Amino acid sequence: MDQGPAADTTANLVFELARLFRRRMDEVLSAERIEVTPAEGRALLRIARAEPIRQSALAEQMGVEPMTLSGLLDRLERAGLIVRATDPADRRAKLVRTRPEASALIDRIEAVAGRLREQAAHGLGPAERETARRVLARMRKNLSAEILEPA
Repeated sequence: MDQGPAADTTANLVFELARLFRRRMDEVLSAERIEVTPAEGRALLRIARAEPIRQSALAEQMGVEPMTLSGLLDRLERAGLIVRATDPADRRAKLVRTRPEASALIDRIEAVAGRLREQAAHGLGPAERETARRVLARMRKNLSAEILEPA
């Protein structure tokens, strides 16, 4: 059903793209018998790229509530994929690290994510890909500002 140009606003396209990425990621992870949810996979990849990382910083980066992240991390910890420890610089904070046992799984998730990124960018040249990345990064930065500029 064609909804016309109004359906193709930047915000709608971004939401739809994110939804499609999550759905496709879930389908491929399931098909390849990788037993993590897309959210757990995303958390694992972010931890691996920035470890050790404070749990609060991870929640902020992922755009999820701390309690939501806590549930994800509980499952990853029970699966033996991550470990949480008290931050020596701030005993109230928790640091998260991957366990060596997570390495092969992280590689498999990275491969799936890479294939999905390639599928999404099919037909785009390097300059178009870089432009899209820069535009989206700028939009993210604009919306991350503390105060919304008046119209």
